[in-house]
Amino acid sequence: SAVKTLVYNTLSNKIKEAIVSGLTEKGLLDYFELIIGVDGVNVPKPNPEGILRVKEHFKDDCVYIGDAAGDMMTAKNANVIGIGVTQSGTSKEVLETAGADYIIDKLSDIVELLEEINVWCFNCW
Repeated sequence: SAVKTLVYNTLSNKIKEAIVSGLTEKGLLDYFELIIGVDGVNVPKPNPEGILRVKEHFKDDCVYIGDAAGDMMTAKNANVIGIGVTQSGTSKEVLETAGADYIIDKLSDIVELLEEINVWCFNCW
């Protein structure tokens, strides 16, 4: 069977410098291949521009993982699977209402979910 690989990317309404700083502080920067901040798009989330740029960059499909209603709206606007995460405090109800296709309680559950629904995430935010 093929080896499955996750490629992490981030799309945020923060400026890229702040994203890089936060990822560096947490020791996670090396895990992210593409970082797009609000200063790297013409129109911020929930406009799909950022996700569409990621899809174009990798020539692959993706899922969008987020912890806010706006993230789920962004996924819907880009026509990708939206996975809501409640770990930051947003309720399942809010994420469902915003259009989440799936909801997990913590980010560490993502690999299990992707295998369960037979979708592999090549590009995640």
